Amino acid sequence: MCGIAGLFDPRGALRDPAGALAAMGAPLAHRGPDDHGLLWDAATRVGFAHRRLAIIDLSSHGHQPMTSASGRVTIAANGELYNAPDLRRDLDAVSSRAWRGHSDTEVMVEAIDQWGCEEAARRFNGMFAFALLDHSRRVLTLARDGVGKKPLVMGWMGGVFAFASELTALRELARVSGAGRLSVDPVAIDDLLRHGCISGLRTIHPGITRVPPGTLVSLRCTGDGGPAIAPLVHSFWSAREEMARARQLGPRRDDPSLLLDFERVLDAAVERRMASDVPLGAFLSGGVDSAIIVALMARHASTRVRSFTIGFDSPEYDETEAAADSARTIGTDHTSAIISARDATAIVPQLQGIYDEPFADSSQVPTLMLCALTRAHVRVALSGDGADELLGGYDRYAVAPQIRRLARGLPSPLRHLAVASLRAFARLAPDEVIAGLTRLGLARGVARPREKAERAAAFLDAQSTRADGLVRGVPPGPSPGPDDAMTDDDCAQWMMDDDFCNSLVDDLLVKIDRASMSMALEVRSPFLDRDVAEFAWRVPMSAKIHADGGKWLSRQLARKLLGPSFGGSPKMGFGAPIHEWLRTDLRPWAEDLLSSASLARDDHLDAPAVRARWEAFLAGHLEDRHLIWSLLSYRSWVQAQRSSGLL
Repeated sequence: MCGIAGLFDPRGALRDPAGALAAMGAPLAHRGPDDHGLLWDAATRVGFAHRRLAIIDLSSHGHQPMTSASGRVTIAANGELYNAPDLRRDLDAVSSRAWRGHSDTEVMVEAIDQWGCEEAARRFNGMFAFALLDHSRRVLTLARDGVGKKPLVMGWMGGVFAFASELTALRELARVSGAGRLSVDPVAIDDLLRHGCISGLRTIHPGITRVPPGTLVSLRCTGDGGPAIAPLVHSFWSAREEMARARQLGPRRDDPSLLLDFERVLDAAVERRMASDVPLGAFLSGGVDSAIIVALMARHASTRVRSFTIGFDSPEYDETEAAADSARTIGTDHTSAIISARDATAIVPQLQGIYDEPFADSSQVPTLMLCALTRAHVRVALSGDGADELLGGYDRYAVAPQIRRLARGLPSPLRHLAVASLRAFARLAPDEVIAGLTRLGLARGVARPREKAERAAAFLDAQSTRADGLVRGVPPGPSPGPDDAMTDDDCAQWMMDDDFCNSLVDDLLVKIDRASMSMALEVRSPFLDRDVAEFAWRVPMSAKIHADGGKWLSRQLARKLLGPSFGGSPKMGFGAPIHEWLRTDLRPWAEDLLSSASLARDDHLDAPAVRARWEAFLAGHLEDRHLIWSLLSYRSWVQAQRSSGLL
């Protein structure tokens, strides 16, 4: 895991390219505190900056930028290549090589030198983003892994093509090059308010985009001062295409061999991710996914696995007891900590300095603190990310088709009544009522019933979204959804596929990347292994969602590994009681950001509309709590950028 940055300056716009590269690399130091390197190639006018987090081969043989033994190609890479040992054997079979060390980066650059960038990228099984300069062909290529685990942004800035792991590096280039401050895209703000993150290839800055997952972006760099040709974008692995291929093959049979094959493919993915020259551990929640990962790690570990959990002083959001039970069953060396409102008050104002653009998944708070806790003991952690999207873990996959059927049969007045009733329940139901429903079995196994009622109301509500009208000059757009003609299974599968390609990439993976890398912690996700994903897309829906809940196949494996009584805690999600904190300890911070005076200085928000939402939230209308958090994230980011002189 590292941080990369670089540029192509075709017409010599930069007076000091090496100095500009150094400036771009500096704000990425948290991503790679162990080493740094620069390359400026005058022939092509291409340069790289690299910050290294040393995980495999801690010696100087892992230094980057790294040039292949032939001298033909140079790479600056971020991530890990889990099948590096296999590829190394394949390369040795082609020709004998004098390997300098045992880093996966050396395998990566030699594989590209041997097979070419596209063929090599197809063979890579890992998380990565890299920049490659082919000196002989004078071509710059950017690449990002197929799932989109590792970030990479790019764009033209004042005649310079620039790219980096984080937008902070591009803002530094704008500052030192005299290109001026980067502007803000109001459509991106609207996107943030609707989804809690900026989705797709868009970033907060117009003209700066993300490299699409599973693609190569190539640019010819003659270095002769001639006009630059637009980059060519080419896919080497597509999740959508692999999903379609799996559907064409047809689902696997739901029989005992399915569980055995699932265990085999996931176990191999875990074992691959345990290669490390530094201490390694795992995140452990109270749920099924992380328990499976930790149990499989224990098979391959020579000592007790280190596991880590963060909980809350709000019982509705706390999983530490369930996680401790899993840790005892598996036999891990377990560490946990509790987050209080005071802890949150201290960390929240720092969030937008960690995330390089506005980001509003409220679980960023516990994620950041979990990474801090884990990094105090190890430098690599395995997680259960991706299991829900692949194997039907979210409640909505089972519930949404039922609500969809209900909505189709309800006249409009009854639908509005149902929406109002669900929202009233979420806002007004006393704790004693919730406890009574649980005792009667009506809310058993449902974590945070109020929040689930809010989500059901939102799904039933025919209006677009509650973010409409808050950003000036941005008309409301349609919200794509499943086709009404879909069967329940097709609807659930559509949602899983959409989540895997969108919210997983734009939200969950961004959250864990920025939080972990701010602590120089590498996080590896076995469920996002290419082989595991391709296996899961052939798992029949009957092995994902049963009458008694989702993620049936995962639960069967968990019971096999941890005992037949293991069920994991109800699906809770890694949320946080943000709405409670905003109405108490964090209220002064929020009031300052959403005051009439502060909003009057914002060029993009409709100040009266925002104030009305904030006041309604304070009055108890909690259905806007995620929207309020998004507004605060945006306003906090603007404040941080302005105080740094970058906006």
